[in-house]
Amino acid sequence: KADQLILEVGGRCEFQEVEPVLTQVAKKLPFPAQAVSKESLREAREKIKQRELNNQNPWTFKRIASRNMLGCRKYISAFDILNKGRYWGKRCLP
Repeated sequence: KADQLILEVGGRCEFQEVEPVLTQVAKKLPFPAQAVSKESLREAREKIKQRELNNQNPWTFKRIASRNMLGCRKYISAFDILNKGRYWGKRCLP
């Protein structure tokens, strides 16, 4: 599933010390993955939240799906409605 931690490193070490190892592990996984720190994960979530708050387009996925515009509900799964269309195949759209 997208947006989940796969491997967490603890102990007395800095992120810069373990980042190369985590990057190599991420490259070998059979799905898209990346090495992130607590700060970079927080910044990414804040960026997504800001983008949703500053969106001036009234035609959001949530609005279109909830009102069943053009009968789109028969093509949309419950997973898509729950996650507001963020996931497409194996990819997580920002």
